[in-house]
Amino acid sequence: MGETPYSIGKKIKFDKQWETKKMGCWMKETAKQMIERANKELQDEQMYTKKQYPALEETLAVTIHGLNVSFKECTYVGDER
Repeated sequence: MGETPYSIGKKIKFDKQWETKKMGCWMKETAKQMIERANKELQDEQMYTKKQYPALEETLAVTIHGLNVSFKECTYVGDER
């Protein structure tokens, strides 16, 4: 049958999803670096227990999920209607 032509509205929506995914991937990398840096600092200074490290990772994951981006898989997970 061939490809279904997209309306302008659908094309814009698709592009927004792609931008969201791209931003999410960038945020994921940034968060990962922040976590690694923070964890290294905690280990270097030996001020906190390791139990506080997963809590930081969880907080960042929740923040990114709030932008409809999967933290672990780095994929767009917007509303499917």
